[in-house]
Amino acid sequence: MMSCTGIGLCIAKGDENDYREAMKFRVLIEPDEDGVFVAECPVLPGCISQGKTHEEAIANIRDAIQGYVHSLKKHNEAIPGPVAEEIVEVSL
Repeated sequence: MMSCTGIGLCIAKGDENDYREAMKFRVLIEPDEDGVFVAECPVLPGCISQGKTHEEAIANIRDAIQGYVHSLKKHNEAIPGPVAEEIVEVSL
């Protein structure tokens, strides 16, 4: 069963023997001047990774986020909530 809020937070719940939770984090992915894809999670300061392809960058930032959140939990630190996101249109 999946329960999602309107702010990008989803929690997956199994039965009592299989409890898991999940959060969605916004990531930014941009190619750098060398053609490597750089991925960053803005709500987790310093959580940056890269990959040779877009897909590899996604996989690597996912691993980086999981490690970051694991460290926060281990040290009893709060996990940052999602940031609000808007698309703004401007005249050119």
